[in-house]
This record gives sequence, C-alpha cells and structure tokens, in this order.
Amino acid sequence: MGGTGFNLLPWYDIWEIPPIGQGIAVLQILNLLETFDLARMGFGNPEYVHTLVEAKKVAFEDRARFYADPVFNRIPVQELISKQYASERRRLIQADRAANSYEAGNPVLNGGDTVYMSVADSAGMMVSLIQSNFRGMGSGIIPEGLGFMLQDRGELFSLEDGQFNSYAPHKRPFHTIIPAFVTRMAGLS
Repeated sequence: MGGTGFNLLPWYDIWEIPPIGQGIAVLQILNLLETFDLARMGFGNPEYVHTLVEAKKVAFEDRARFYADPVFNRIPVQELISKQYASERRRLIQADRAANSYEAGNPVLNGGDTVYMSVADSAGMMVSLIQSNFRGMGSGIIPEGLGFMLQDRGELFSLEDGQFNSYAPHKRPFHTIIPAFVTRMAGLS
C-alpha cells in the first residue's frame, strides 16, 4: 500500500503508512492541533503539553476503534484524516480540564519497546528502520545463526468476535509501528 501524506505548515509534507498500523494517528493529531497556537504556548509549558496530550487521546480513541486490516474491514482513512472530522473532534479538547481516558479494550496496547531511525542522503534516498519485538523480548524465538529475535505482533488480535481486530485466517493484526518521513516541499531552500 502507498503512504498517506499530510501538509505541515506550507513547507513540509508528513508521510505515514495507512492501517494496519497507527501512522494515520499522527496525521489526525496534526489536524487536531492545526488551530492551536502552540508557538505562543511555548514548548514544554503546561498548556502546550496538555493540548498535545488531549489531541493524542482523541486520535487514540479512533485508533482503538478503527485501525485494523483493511482487507477485512472498511477503514475510513480519508474521513479520519479530513479537516472536517478534525474540526468536529477538536471541540472535545478543553483548555481548562483533561478528558477521561478510555482503554481500547486490549491492555497489550500499553507496553512494548521500539527503536526507530530514519535517514536520507543528498540524492533523496531514504530509509526508515524500526526494530520492535513487542513486549520487550518478542516471541522469544531466535532463528539459528541469525542473531535476532522474532516479534510477536500477532498478540494484538482480539479474541472477541465482531471487533475490527478479531482474529481470522489470513488477517493481519493491528500494529503500533509508525515509520514516517518529513520532506521539504520542492523549490524551498
């Protein structure tokens, strides 16, 4: 599948992968934050952190409900990353109080260790590398002579029937890996 793009300010594009991963959560969060004056708030001050955390909560509610294997479910990607939807959902964010948090119904979404690196050279070649075994030690299986451990992302399936991420043959599990690139728009110095 191809990536999904998003314009950040007038100078940069953000590139994320679509579901089954959570890359579009970044695009949702950026849309939610679009009307907030983060520069005025000042990086790291309580108002700034509160606003970012609340935007993340809103997007992660959608992540828990909708992000799944698109072969098995209609994932409303364009609607989720639309400006109109962000405008509706942004009304949930209150400057004077934090919203309640809601679990996605699968506690394994709360843990894991990941290493991420992205690089680009002067010719425009880019690499996005993620090493994420999930739950610290992954599956615990190391292929003989290869020196790395296999992941266990299949653990993010739900065993409850009727959910977007219910286990089924040939179905890919939701995962939290979000490789991304930020590119400067052509013609800008």
